[in-house]
Amino acid sequence: MRTTLALSLLLLSACGYKQEEFAVQYPETVCALYDACEVMLTLKGYETVEACEDDVGDEVSESACADFDKDAAQACLDGITEMSCEDLLAEDWPSECETACTGG
Repeated sequence: MRTTLALSLLLLSACGYKQEEFAVQYPETVCALYDACEVMLTLKGYETVEACEDDVGDEVSESACADFDKDAAQACLDGITEMSCEDLLAEDWPSECETACTGG
């Protein structure tokens, strides 16, 4: 297990953050925040985390994300992870999220 993780980290550092990883991690991170802040249904209308992830995932699919910026994508996810529920309600998203996936 440690070898796999070490190899993955080595490949990530050598190749950079990949769009495929962002397309999975972004919806998971956003929907986890909605769920933690208990606004999944009331604010966004999602009945389940899976429904949220499917919908949000469409926003960052390869076809919707023509110009992927790996550095901005990583900063976006890091910023979402640090958001509070107050930030979410104020719609104070990390600015890097706007440039991570231009054109989509």
